Amino acid sequence: MKFSFSTKGWHNYSFDDFCAIAKNLKFDGIELHNINNRLFTDKDGAFHDYTAAKTVRKLFEQKLNLACIDVVGDIAKPEKAVLDETKKCIEIAKNLKISFIRLRAENSENFEDANKNVIAFLEKALKIAEENNVTLLIETAGLYTNTEKLCEAENTVGFIFDG
Repeated sequence: MKFSFSTKGWHNYSFDDFCAIAKNLKFDGIELHNINNRLFTDKDGAFHDYTAAKTVRKLFEQKLNLACIDVVGDIAKPEKAVLDETKKCIEIAKNLKISFIRLRAENSENFEDANKNVIAFLEKALKIAEENNVTLLIETAGLYTNTEKLCEAENTVGFIFDG
């Protein structure tokens, strides 16, 4: 089994810091959180398009992997910005050879409306993910703490669930 840690809340650390932490704590990888930070946006940031190949090489040399990228936006809200963020995460994942994108649907007062929003979102995002050989993961938290409800949503958009 491989273990990774999330960079959520670790705002003032460099990519080298993350690699050192992973190695020191005997983790196999790193889960990236928030593509709007300087590691993604600065041209010399470890996860920017210009430096992606160098980053992948460094990870390979250190026997580390990038396990996942987290989408910060709430997929239960019908906002174009969340789909745009997801598209950007998929693009970064493709460039960095990351297999997974983590999605989260927050709790809502109206489950039915939020669930419809998630299904509409997934129908768009899934096509893009498949084209880029990236897998979407939905966190069993927030709106989907009940996995039966998550399975129903996934089955609606054509996911296969073995469980």
